[in-house]
Amino acid sequence: MPLSQEKDKIFIGIDLSAKENKPSPICIFFSLSRTFNFFTIHKNEEIINIIDSLYGLKKRTKIYVLFDSPLFSESGVKFRSMDLIALKLGGKLLPLSFKSIKELGQRGELLSHQLLSKYKELVIFETHPYTASKILGYSNTKQLSEKLLGTSLNKGLSDAFACCISGIIFFKIGGIAIEDDYSHFTMIFPKNISSS
Repeated sequence: MPLSQEKDKIFIGIDLSAKENKPSPICIFFSLSRTFNFFTIHKNEEIINIIDSLYGLKKRTKIYVLFDSPLFSESGVKFRSMDLIALKLGGKLLPLSFKSIKELGQRGELLSHQLLSKYKELVIFETHPYTASKILGYSNTKQLSEKLLGTSLNKGLSDAFACCISGIIFFKIGGIAIEDDYSHFTMIFPKNISSS
């Protein structure tokens, strides 16, 4: 069944930055209208407000949030098993022990728990846009966005778009789901649709 015949699903791809004073590009896809919206936010509160407004507009919809960020920040962990699998799939991931990645994980963990405490029905995943692009047969997220959208986006917006695409393909066609061995979150990647 095509997406247009289903109940509306909203996919939100977030290229999260480690700090709130840095921009976090976002891509939102509405399945019924088949439209993508792009913009940039800074603060956690802005992301919460966006989801507030989406639930207000579409009370019966399903919202999926896909983070380009670890949603975990426990010290002493370099790579989780899900990170190692992503590396084998062609990803380029920095260790969680790196200062910038640790800060990103702290923000991702806090924000994901803030969202889930407010919206029990929200579905949250980790993904990795570069890895997703490689699985789909593209060199990087910019090439992915250029081929699928027909327009050029900056890297941050391309990464957010790739997060969205990961969710759309995963839930429509299938893909890879890897459970985090430390938290309840899952990392997902899209199936290579050229082989479908």
